Amino acid sequence: MYRDFPFTIVDVAYLLNLHARHKNAASLDVDCPFCGEKKGKFNLNTKKNVFKCNRCGESGGMRSLYGRIYGLDNQAAYEEIKGALGRNEQAPSYQVRKREIAPKEPELPGAMPAPDHVRHKTYSMFFSMLVLADTHRKNLLKRGFTEQQIEENGYKSTPVFGYKKLTERLLAVGCTVEGVPGVYQDKDGEWTIHFSNKSSGFLVPVRNIDGLIVGAQIRLDHPYDGRKYIWLSSTNFNMGTSSGSPVHLAGSPGEKTIFITEGPLKGDLVHALSGRTFGCVPGANQYANLPPVFTGDETDGYAVAL
Repeated sequence: MYRDFPFTIVDVAYLLNLHARHKNAASLDVDCPFCGEKKGKFNLNTKKNVFKCNRCGESGGMRSLYGRIYGLDNQAAYEEIKGALGRNEQAPSYQVRKREIAPKEPELPGAMPAPDHVRHKTYSMFFSMLVLADTHRKNLLKRGFTEQQIEENGYKSTPVFGYKKLTERLLAVGCTVEGVPGVYQDKDGEWTIHFSNKSSGFLVPVRNIDGLIVGAQIRLDHPYDGRKYIWLSSTNFNMGTSSGSPVHLAGSPGEKTIFITEGPLKGDLVHALSGRTFGCVPGANQYANLPPVFTGDETDGYAVAL
């Protein structure tokens, strides 16, 4: 194993005579030596010394970039790269295999997001049909919530089965499900809700500045891919809808000062402990998406304390 390489992925690109299309401080886009793509879809990450073609999907490190072209393992590729660079030579010529890319499956049609008041009616009824498991209640109590706050905030455990039955019940009481994030049509054209074993946890209602439930986050029982929270969303499902990552308000919109924090559950908790009002963005990089009322750009008297 070689922990410190005497060359970079840019050096390997030079050896292979890869034609550059775009360049910036952290990456280089070149022609793909595997599928022949010539519009800059083949990206070299010059900081991490890795590559990926966004057309054919080939990816890896410096040695595999060289080795796959010439049929070498990583150690042999390392020796050839080091030797060619030491002699200031370019690598032997090679034939680009213009790989055929299978056509993408057609995208499934999505539904237009339902208005906030429609989402609120459907989500309110949906949450009323669910229960909060003891394990999740204990989790919330341990965080610092009271029993009353847990009830008022409306946290509920994700259902483990009966998703289609839940949507049937929603429709039966006059709720609209089309355009509500998390709801979609299955292969039989019947409405259902997007839950799975991976999404087990408890639901956190996300309320807008008018107090309407416009979305929901799931605090996962078993985080994966570095994520503790996911949105209840049905993006990329037939007649599904994206959550849109709405901003959550914890507290009263009439406060002179509104604090900003990350995540609706955290905002609910700090509001419960401090009595302050919090605008809760989905992530740290979402601050720019705050409505003007949270930032003082539209209504005099509002301020933000970060």
